[in-house]
Amino acid sequence: MKKTVDGRYEVRIPMKPNFQEKLGDSKTKAIAQFKHMEKKFQKQNKLAEAYKAFMKKYSDLGHMKPAVSNNKVECYYPHHIVERAESLSTKYRVVYNASNKTSTGYSLNDLMYRGPNLQKDLQTLLLKWRQYEFVFCADLEKMFRQILVHEDDQPLQKIIWRDEHGTLQSFQRTTVTYGTKSASFLAMMTLKKLERDERENYPEASKVLEESFYLDE
Repeated sequence: MKKTVDGRYEVRIPMKPNFQEKLGDSKTKAIAQFKHMEKKFQKQNKLAEAYKAFMKKYSDLGHMKPAVSNNKVECYYPHHIVERAESLSTKYRVVYNASNKTSTGYSLNDLMYRGPNLQKDLQTLLLKWRQYEFVFCADLEKMFRQILVHEDDQPLQKIIWRDEHGTLQSFQRTTVTYGTKSASFLAMMTLKKLERDERENYPEASKVLEESFYLDE
């Protein structure tokens, strides 16, 4: 992990030793599944438009970009959109399937470390909550996507999508991706690093991150 000049954090994906030898072809299957999804969306115009809007914003924010190289070690995986009617902030979310098997029978998640559990015990947090008359609840917007992934690891986060001209193209995600085995660990690890880095500047906020933070999903 390192801190960039603009204050953001960049991480490496914790892959298992010699994973390159076990990771098979994934592009062919990803293209086929993408085209199958497009056929389904011909009857679901509302969902299709929401999907396009979501991915455009994803690209505009720099969270994905056109693949910049034909790296021999790469992984494509399918994605689909889900509607969350109960959500007040994000009605739609795109889910990436990093557990999709490649041609060798291994998925990216199979060859990735999960990382240790850095989560505070939920029962302990709830009991601590009861000690106070007033509590504050906050949310980190697009938490995973605030964390950059090192350029060398981005080829492991490729997807198939159509560019603004409607051409089928390879894209790579530049941030931590929901659906990968290590995503929760990387997010928690980054918060703990942030807490240590800013402890002197924000002692009260540091204490909250250290003692009272919970990551759901």
